[in-house]
Amino acid sequence: MRNVTWSELQIITVACAIVLGLSMLLAQPLNALLLGERYAGSLGVNVRRVHFLSLSSVAVLSGIITAYCGAIGFAGFAAPHLARGLLRTADHRVVLRPAP
Repeated sequence: MRNVTWSELQIITVACAIVLGLSMLLAQPLNALLLGERYAGSLGVNVRRVHFLSLSSVAVLSGIITAYCGAIGFAGFAAPHLARGLLRTADHRVVLRPAP
């Protein structure tokens, strides 16, 4: 693990803010996907686009965090799963708020 400078922290903060904003925009389509791809598609969700955007944002975020903070920073991605268990809901609008 290495020390992160203030200028590097700015890059991390901007990347996290962008991904968090994208996550909030994808909360409703992700909730629809909990019911299955076919059902989400019938609700008008572009399933391929939601999959691509969510996987891309996770890949970018995990890459940035791991590059700047080391492998131990990657363990922080367990927070949404812990929040889902503690809050006893899979609703992304509720789970995304306490996760970061």
